[in-house]
Amino acid sequence: MLFREQAEALIELVQSAPLSEEQLSTDLDFQQSLAQLFTLIPYGQLMLEEAQLDQTSGEVIDVIFEWLVRDFSAYAIELLGKASSTDAQQQWALSAVRKPIIDRARDEQIYAEVRALADAYVMAG
Repeated sequence: MLFREQAEALIELVQSAPLSEEQLSTDLDFQQSLAQLFTLIPYGQLMLEEAQLDQTSGEVIDVIFEWLVRDFSAYAIELLGKASSTDAQQQWALSAVRKPIIDRARDEQIYAEVRALADAYVMAG
């Protein structure tokens, strides 16, 4: 849900605070931060598609999206600080930041599953 809000906010950025000619043509630093934001969206979609095929648990999916929300927020803050960001883009960046849902019990459960896999893989020699 939070990540979807961020994805929809990215559409709003393009519509309400479009890139200036300078940002489009010469500001590679700004473009890189924006590209990071855009890249997270299809990455999240691919994660969901693969999780469905692999029947990945909801807890694992939640952890993955917890990190996608964190990454999106970090890139939004990065965009905020770019030299060429406009006032509208800066306002958007602040509005796109979300705190992920943190569930300590879920995290402990996932960590226990990962610990149980220790030494389970043996490289074929």
